[in-house]
Amino acid sequence: MISRFEIWLAEVSFSEIEGYKDRPILILNHIKKEVLCLRMTSKAPQTTGDFEVTKWKEAGLQKPTVVNTTIRLKLNEDKLIKRIGVLHNDDVLLLKIRHHII
Repeated sequence: MISRFEIWLAEVSFSEIEGYKDRPILILNHIKKEVLCLRMTSKAPQTTGDFEVTKWKEAGLQKPTVVNTTIRLKLNEDKLIKRIGVLHNDDVLLLKIRHHII
């Protein structure tokens, strides 16, 4: 079962070129065979829409991670490769407050 605020490794298509990259995503919603999610990266925050995960180790991530909250992706469930972990409750609360993720 896929749940809200879980972190998954998924095949995410490039926007500017053909192909995809395996990258972590944060699940916002799962309806039927589709997931609404946010991209995650190990790059430093670059915009006000970037959220730094404070408890990245507890979430199952291997290095400091940023969630891009400005672009929401819709992926077919079959693009999910494996579950990495779940966002810590402290980070869920901060994400909801700072970026109005409900």
